[in-house]
Amino acid sequence: MKRRDFLQRVGWMTTAMGALQTGLARLGDRYAQALAQPTSRKLALLVGINQYADTALNGCVTDVELQRELLIHRFGFNPSDILVLTDREATRQKIVEAFVHHLSAQAGSGDTIVFHFSGFGRRVKLGETENAMQNTLVPIDNAQGTVNDLLENTLQLLWRSLSTDRVTAVLDTSYIDTGNGAIGNLKIRSRPSPSLILDREVESDFAAQLLSEVQAVSSKRQVQERSGPLPGVVLAAASSAALASSGSLSWGEKALEAQWNGFSAGLFTYALTQYLWTATPATTLHISLSRATGVVEQLAGPHQLPTLAGQDASVRSLPVYYLTPNAPWGAEGAISAVEEDGKTAQLWLGGLPASTIEAYGVNSILTVAQTAEDAQPVELQIRSREGLTVKAKLRNPEATELSALQPGQLVQESVRMVPRHQSLTVAISTELERIERVDATSAFASIPHVSTTVTGESVQPADCLFSKVKEADLVKIAATSAKSEGSYGLFSPSQILIANTIGEKGEAVKTAVRRIVPQLEALRAAKLLRQTDNLGSSRLRVKAVLEMAAPREQILMQRQPIRTQNPDRPLRESLDNEMLSLSIGSRIRYRLDNQEAFPVYFLLFGLDDTGSIISISRPSSVAISPLQSVQKSASS
Repeated sequence: MKRRDFLQRVGWMTTAMGALQTGLARLGDRYAQALAQPTSRKLALLVGINQYADTALNGCVTDVELQRELLIHRFGFNPSDILVLTDREATRQKIVEAFVHHLSAQAGSGDTIVFHFSGFGRRVKLGETENAMQNTLVPIDNAQGTVNDLLENTLQLLWRSLSTDRVTAVLDTSYIDTGNGAIGNLKIRSRPSPSLILDREVESDFAAQLLSEVQAVSSKRQVQERSGPLPGVVLAAASSAALASSGSLSWGEKALEAQWNGFSAGLFTYALTQYLWTATPATTLHISLSRATGVVEQLAGPHQLPTLAGQDASVRSLPVYYLTPNAPWGAEGAISAVEEDGKTAQLWLGGLPASTIEAYGVNSILTVAQTAEDAQPVELQIRSREGLTVKAKLRNPEATELSALQPGQLVQESVRMVPRHQSLTVAISTELERIERVDATSAFASIPHVSTTVTGESVQPADCLFSKVKEADLVKIAATSAKSEGSYGLFSPSQILIANTIGEKGEAVKTAVRRIVPQLEALRAAKLLRQTDNLGSSRLRVKAVLEMAAPREQILMQRQPIRTQNPDRPLRESLDNEMLSLSIGSRIRYRLDNQEAFPVYFLLFGLDDTGSIISISRPSSVAISPLQSVQKSASS
């Protein structure tokens, strides 16, 4: 495929791809600041539940692994200070006991605490009135028809019993009853609310007993139930998931989990922990705010909106909580084990973006991070991968004569191998009739590099969905043609209609599939570009700047590979965390600065308001000389 054709086909997907780099950075920065404190001790309680009796989830135990590896390797937690409860261990009683004895009893003033929960949430009635509804976390010992949940009030009491304000809660769950366990190919982490009404007196007695236990072990002088924001910060996967929230439900209230190649995880937990692996001390709050929730939004659309709550939620920089992580550089992962020969290692790669790890190829190379700049690089070449764990072999055994491989060493990406022929997986909606699904499967089978699966019936990740277009879908994209309702089209994995794939009602399935072949090719191209995303790992010293030239000169946004930034001078990526807004007639310009001693080649293109591609750089000027800059002007 020629480069021009490639870019034209991928042009309409560029905006969505850009969201991959926005990340959950604001939440990540606050999280990093809350975790990395100069404390005498760091304690964590991590809870993840997949194996519920009636409806199972897939990614909650992985979430706990993601969190644990991050805390150990990036924030210096002692493994013995991290208590993990998964599946059968995560009963209500054990969760409460762990909170009381592992956190409340051990934590002192100035200590750092992390509590993570991944699993189902829901809303239950505590009394007859509508105002008596409470958010709850659903433990494993909660059979159908019974309620044995952890109430919001109980969690607040436990939280306020802690003797330190340096506390962080991560809640990858949601509470709203959607009436459906999935959206497209994404599972929803909320359970239907039971018709049973909890006995207020029984719960009150339980709270009183718990209060007595907490007061007996906590070093805090006074522990009591009260209202108001919780100490520290609460990072919630969905807009209604924050403890002590306003209670009003709106868009973004669903916590979702996705299936990737070899593993499943919560969108929120994966995006957050992945960012924190690669983040450096140079990452400031306004940089983080400018990228907030982008990864989740790119995958979930408007269905999921992470939020921040707690007493410190309004503090923009949280300077009192900030501390440099274990190493001043970011990493893609760490060595988790070394075999007896000293030449083969097992690596955990939680710092790679989800779009990258899905197709991370054998023979990719990672380098052991070292403090000495003149040290000989120790390179590890990947031999196999299972989920986020890979087996790698020393590429240069002579390097270990001076530096032996050791568990805990951080690894950074050097060479990435991606598939030569990119494939695309289309999930066929179960809402289609059986004969429609058969025809669709047959039609897609004739398209090279395209395979199919069925929504909800496979652990194979899907890149898009094929289904019928409903009136509500047309409303979301402001399409008004009545002829399109009931036609076939392509949707994102979160069931958001891709506008230029709509046909007309009455169209045959096979005709519809042939019609969308160009869009499928564009999706394949976009997928390949996402797999080359390396803002976190690149060492190329190039900076891209978006500036306003008139009516006044002003820097609007900057981007530079994270590992080439000066750790003492944070890069100003954007003015704030809001979307950029320009008045009509404003003149803007793009500037690329090459800080390397060799030429750098570039291609700059964009989209107009119709989705058509705009060539900003001419084919004759695609190189920047060493230590030079190029500028391109445009009008708003």
